[in-house]
Amino acid sequence: EFYVGVMLPCCAGLVVANILTSFLSLKKPERVTLSVECCYQNVGIATSVALTMFEGDELAQAMAVPLYYGLVEAIILGLYCIVAWKAGWTKAPKNVSFYTMITTSYEVLLVEHLDLKAVE
Repeated sequence: EFYVGVMLPCCAGLVVANILTSFLSLKKPERVTLSVECCYQNVGIATSVALTMFEGDELAQAMAVPLYYGLVEAIILGLYCIVAWKAGWTKAPKNVSFYTMITTSYEVLLVEHLDLKAVE
């Protein structure tokens, strides 16, 4: 129950965000961005709140929530981003290596390319 209850907002947020952004006919990279933003939560804030609100055994239980959610969030969003990249839903070309994709800012490359075309 605990694991499903903590994992559910992350998974449901990702699914609902994908459905809504598709319904709104957003471009695929924008869908990925909004889906990640809807699902990604600041675990540090949740940890700070748990530390100030609880003591003893309750503190241990309360700390388990952001710890587990952060782990679930990292795994699910990491996999989602890789699948979105390989499906062609991001600005990074799906045929480049993982290293190239992760170390290159495609947003900057696109702007530079458009600026060059404007000058010509």
